[in-house]
Amino acid sequence: MSNEFIKYRAAVATVLINEFFDIEHIRRIIKNLDALKDTPIRTVDDNLKDIIHCELGHYKLEPFTGSYPEKMDELCKILYRVINTIPGMQYISSNGYNNTVEDVKVSFYCKDQSALFFLKHCVDSRYWEYGHYWQIEVMIEDKHPIPSVCIPIYYELKIITADYSIVHDSLNELIKSIEKHLNDYSFINNNQLHDLVDNVSKINEVDIEHVKMIMNAIEELFRKL
Repeated sequence: MSNEFIKYRAAVATVLINEFFDIEHIRRIIKNLDALKDTPIRTVDDNLKDIIHCELGHYKLEPFTGSYPEKMDELCKILYRVINTIPGMQYISSNGYNNTVEDVKVSFYCKDQSALFFLKHCVDSRYWEYGHYWQIEVMIEDKHPIPSVCIPIYYELKIITADYSIVHDSLNELIKSIEKHLNDYSFINNNQLHDLVDNVSKINEVDIEHVKMIMNAIEELFRKL
């Protein structure tokens, strides 16, 4: 870690404290900043703007304004919204809570592997408390191939528990897991998912002018150190 970077790091921490940032926000920002310690300061400065932008704001999925397929139950509506939220995925069909809980699933094509990676991360048991109840299976459609799909492979996101309360609770938490990943700068940056995330329909609650003010304060203090 160079002396220049140490000074820049100190300037960042000082300004964030003066701006009354929550300690957890400051820790996350400094952690992401430290990952750039071998990068030229000017490049660090550009990345820091995105990091602070993510911490100040919070991405929330916009309310679904499209129309659902006819007679779709409430559980399927959540799955339908999830697949239609992530760019690169094409909804096929879904089953709701009919005769058994195991019926709850959604089938989809995936035109972009980064979209599949993003969804899998969102439902993985390491990052989501309900992850061990859900799985993504690879399926093949060799009886009725779809002309628009080169390789007749599709996927199913499905439940693997017979407890309806878990199905209900986990589906209601699934949107929160997606939003959590949209706001995880390290995850997005380390896996080069900027293009995918930028195309997700979302609301970013952040004051751009506030970010500019913070960056200017950091730059001014850095020159004085």
